[in-house]
Amino acid sequence: MNLRFFRRMDLEQAVELFKDADLLFKHTSNTVFKQGQASDGHMYVILSGSCTVQVLDPMYGGCPVVTSTLYDGHMFGDTQQRPSGDGLVPTRNASVHAQEDSFLLRISVSRYLDIFKRTVGQEAVDKINLLKKASFFRECSGPQLSSLAGHIEEISKQYGDKVVRAGERPPVMFILASGSCSVVIEPASAGVAPTIFSDLQPGQWFGSGAILGQGECEYQASLTIEVTSAMATFFVLTKKSLFFLPEPVQVHVLGILANEMDRCRPPPDEVVKRAKREEEWQAQRSQIVMEVLGRRDRRPRSAQQRRPSRLR
Repeated sequence: MNLRFFRRMDLEQAVELFKDADLLFKHTSNTVFKQGQASDGHMYVILSGSCTVQVLDPMYGGCPVVTSTLYDGHMFGDTQQRPSGDGLVPTRNASVHAQEDSFLLRISVSRYLDIFKRTVGQEAVDKINLLKKASFFRECSGPQLSSLAGHIEEISKQYGDKVVRAGERPPVMFILASGSCSVVIEPASAGVAPTIFSDLQPGQWFGSGAILGQGECEYQASLTIEVTSAMATFFVLTKKSLFFLPEPVQVHVLGILANEMDRCRPPPDEVVKRAKREEEWQAQRSQIVMEVLGRRDRRPRSAQQRRPSRLR
């Protein structure tokens, strides 16, 4: 139970898994499965030893390339598959070989999910489904997200609350789970209404810099995130919570986040364009209002309105 994979679950879950799991031994250089091989619906946990994940791709010159090395407690095989040409039989998209003599536990993915649903409950399953709305979790499987779903912090905010303000460093990464928010450009002077840059829906996120750097977030938010629904719920993702994900998934998630725009810090030129469009619209709106009021003032008065009042 000291292995990383089993630290993510309680005793009841672990016992259930061991009942149906198969213990395998692989000598050094033995193949666990090959790239292109039909998936048998199983995932694997390394009890002792190590394995390498290799990919054969033309972009690498047609030579097998080791993309990662897995050690005690690491899980693999649950997402290293893709639909085949006919869309019916999933195939492995990487090969896994024993780097040394290794003991593996082979677990049915469907059995794992069944145990998880029965022992953890529908709430955790719902959390997994919400997490998978985020772009960087979309390709992750239920087993990979199950431990995170059971430990991730959840917070609620009310209408008008500012989750992150312009000029602040996001302390954590937020994933919107329910409700809605607006990304707001704060006015430069008092008395001017803020400009809405964009709206956020469940599954969208902000504050990724809080988990990408070594220390605190390296940048300040340039825009404010404000709750626009009666209530909004957020998942809070920190560096520590990432450890509830398998290591290959951590690498996958961080790689995606490093190349995606943080919604509280969009490109400055986009912010300037949006602010300018809003300024032009407000000027046009004021002109329209003035023209309407001017036409109303020049409108001929009725005979009764023109009749002088009777002196008493």
